[in-house]
Amino acid sequence: MSLRALLILLSGTVFFLTCEFLGIGGSDNQEVDFETSVYANVFFEKNHSDDATTHGIIAINYDNPKEFKLLLSDSSTYYNLNLSPDGEKLLYSDVYAGSGTSPIYGVYNIDTKKKTLLDDEGWPVFGHESLDPVWDTNSAGFYFTNPVQAFSIDQSVLYYNLETKKGRLIKESYPHAIAPLGLLGTDSLFVYSNEYDSLPYYRMSTEGEYGKVINNPYLEFITENGLWQKGVIDFEWNDSLKLITASYLNQAEFDKFKIIVTDLEGTFFKEFTSGVYFNRYPTWTKDGNIIFTEQRDNFDDQIESELKLIDLETGEISPFFSKREYPEITGIGTSDQ
Repeated sequence: MSLRALLILLSGTVFFLTCEFLGIGGSDNQEVDFETSVYANVFFEKNHSDDATTHGIIAINYDNPKEFKLLLSDSSTYYNLNLSPDGEKLLYSDVYAGSGTSPIYGVYNIDTKKKTLLDDEGWPVFGHESLDPVWDTNSAGFYFTNPVQAFSIDQSVLYYNLETKKGRLIKESYPHAIAPLGLLGTDSLFVYSNEYDSLPYYRMSTEGEYGKVINNPYLEFITENGLWQKGVIDFEWNDSLKLITASYLNQAEFDKFKIIVTDLEGTFFKEFTSGVYFNRYPTWTKDGNIIFTEQRDNFDDQIESELKLIDLETGEISPFFSKREYPEITGIGTSDQ
């Protein structure tokens, strides 16, 4: 079947996916009129002339995930998607535009349908390849960590203001690594810090002052012989529910990752999924559920990757969006709502 006229029948709904729709050699920036969207980064098999893999951002109808629209498709990467609280801006990291493993942050404006790589007085705003930034409550800026220099393990906490296009240092890390994981209320950050080896999680003021230790036993990080045995990654804090969701590794009990939910102090803890697959990048939905990416291969985002939905009240896990239903998409990465 040709790309020019690909007909897909899904539960009585007809979609015509053309080259123009997919944005490969055609037009991007499709109108989005879903009442509630989930945004996800996807991959296409086609490479650009510079051999860069074609990446894209799609909007999926949360109420009917059989409906989706492509927003962008090009040689930029769109990892660490993070929707602003006002729902108008998608923050992403672009490794292709960065240096080594240090991507440059960019913003896609959902209303104007334009993307912009961020700079601070002419200097690129470098982010971290595996740590999501944290939006401020007013959507005017975000907190993030980045290496002091490319390939450095030292990371500081910074704030970038989208209106002034300037960043400011919140907490200098040298010779340690400090990363914001969530915003507690309006004036406190939930941070990871290796400044004190036995106490890795803290409250920190938005001015960089350490506060209370967050002593949650379920966030414990354990290595043996230099190999990671237990711990969490892919944090997302929900300030309304006062809960954390994350990807959880525990080699003593299961092979890959589970999705977990806990509160700050560890008085509540619940595991989801079997731990057979690489269950990564959990994100909260507006109605208090969780969307995550299930991958069959930790080293290739495009191998058997799909989005699944956890009903937090019932514990039921259901398919949400799969690349197998849409032949032009070869893989699914992160998502946010």
